[in-house]
Amino acid sequence: AGVEALYSILESTGHKMKNESWKQVIEAISSVPSMEHSSSDWADSCQTGFRCLKLIVDDFLEDAASAARSTLLDCCSTFGRSRQDVNTSLTAIGLLWTIADQDAGTESVERALAKLVLLASDTRPEARNCSVN
Repeated sequence: AGVEALYSILESTGHKMKNESWKQVIEAISSVPSMEHSSSDWADSCQTGFRCLKLIVDDFLEDAASAARSTLLDCCSTFGRSRQDVNTSLTAIGLLWTIADQDAGTESVERALAKLVLLASDTRPEARNCSVN
């Protein structure tokens, strides 16, 4: 219920969020797939958490990335490593590429590429291939 509420807040008022808020929200989202559970409620929370991440990258990337780029990259990487759903992992890897493309700054691109290099050693062929393509 908490992650669903967060999604609703982002959807309705994400455009009003300020710098430090982005970091806290992204850290909260990042903690969802890193918890080890196997219940269907947890799986639903992971999917909702990922919807939050995707909403941030799709609609609020400029604001969120300027305030919390490193945290955002970590969150994408966490979902990319998640074993919950391969499609979530592949989409998270695509989000890393989106963030890298958004900012031409060398340091930012290097951080995104470092995350992609880690994901390129994933045991799942789909994730490995997506990381390097």
